[in-house]
Amino acid sequence: MKFIYSILSLLNLLIFASCGVPFAGFSDLPVVHPKNPIIIIPGIMGSQLVDSKTGDMVWGKIIDLKAAKPHEALIHPEIDGLELPTDKRPISENRDGLVPTNILTNYEMINRVAEVEAYQGLIQRFSQCGLREGNIHQCTARDNLYLFGYDWRRDLVETARLLGERIEEIQRVSDNPDQKVSFIAHSMGGIVATYYLMYGKKDVISGLSDPGEIPEPNYVGAKNVEKVFFLGVPFGGTPYAFKTLHEGEYLGPFVHVSQWITFTMPSLYEMLPLDTSGVFANEQGQSISIDHFDVENWIQYGMGIFSDVEWNQFKRECALVFPEMGDELSHRRWVEFKDFVRETLLRGKLFQTALAKMDWEKVSTKQILFGGNCHETLNRIEWIEKDGDKPIIRAVKSKRFSEKYYQTAKGDNTVLLASQLKAGIQADIVNIGCYKHRLMPSNPEIQKIIIEQL
Repeated sequence: MKFIYSILSLLNLLIFASCGVPFAGFSDLPVVHPKNPIIIIPGIMGSQLVDSKTGDMVWGKIIDLKAAKPHEALIHPEIDGLELPTDKRPISENRDGLVPTNILTNYEMINRVAEVEAYQGLIQRFSQCGLREGNIHQCTARDNLYLFGYDWRRDLVETARLLGERIEEIQRVSDNPDQKVSFIAHSMGGIVATYYLMYGKKDVISGLSDPGEIPEPNYVGAKNVEKVFFLGVPFGGTPYAFKTLHEGEYLGPFVHVSQWITFTMPSLYEMLPLDTSGVFANEQGQSISIDHFDVENWIQYGMGIFSDVEWNQFKRECALVFPEMGDELSHRRWVEFKDFVRETLLRGKLFQTALAKMDWEKVSTKQILFGGNCHETLNRIEWIEKDGDKPIIRAVKSKRFSEKYYQTAKGDNTVLLASQLKAGIQADIVNIGCYKHRLMPSNPEIQKIIIEQL
């Protein structure tokens, strides 16, 4: 089974290298004296993950990912890869030995021969402006810049709780229980920040089955945040999350994180759009209302790992590894995976319902929003309707490893502009430009505005 291809060609190297944005426009950097510490919250895949037992970096290097064979971990639970376990309930108990260390300042490739900037440029700009970077797990009163690395695979409510604990520690070392912070939140990090503003550290969705039971936000977290800079945040969810669950994530030619890895990540289900008519469309561009929060639809229509092709391949591998018990093993894992996906879909729906309760007019935190509007961005997953047969999903990847979105709209290449501006956000400053999602933190224009607003 082709889970990850780690053969990095010269072409791939050039594509990743082209992601960097040269530093420009900062000949006279002002010295910044923010009265509140700043916390950078990265997006998905933006934090390093390290094996706590071996010290090996599992995520953070492109060429030597330790998750090259996730099917082995799914068949042999003792093997630790990038995928999370799926057998425990509640799903929050599905933990492995990977721990986040720091946010990615760059992507290392071919054993440090080449590096691609991730959040490094933004951090360097702050350093040049006089900010002092500290360790968010060892806060001191002298530091005013923190990098919040988190396990981006896991539940986002859990991540918001951990963020709240770090803020409390900052308040403790400052000897000021009312000490505020400011957020710079990119992509998924903006969703974590939003939940924290609304509910603080409280988990308001665990144990619920009805979205109507979710309480109204008390905005307790917003009391601790003076300013928040949102960069390409999918406030209304993103069809790209379904794409990643359905087919995995292509980081570039020959580098593929399989759907057998991504389906184990609760955070992706929590990024699905709440509107069930906002993800799929027929070949004529008309919306198809299919509840993507219902696991039975995933099975009926062959979504993700439940497609006939993927599941038959998994069954063959089970039989190959365990000839005498392959059928029994694959059946047992089918039941386990179905139950896991059912619960994560429910939690995703509850999470999005909670976010939809945000009333930005009740938040005193100053909001500065950056959005991208000139890149073709996935808008709808296209289906092919066959007479006398169930409709099937038309793959959104091309056979030549380049992305092809069959139905697109304007956005930042990953998040639709409509989602970036979702929920009537009443930002104090809105800056919409030709920004590309992955490159927003390293964009000189965005950096300049952030520094000016600090």
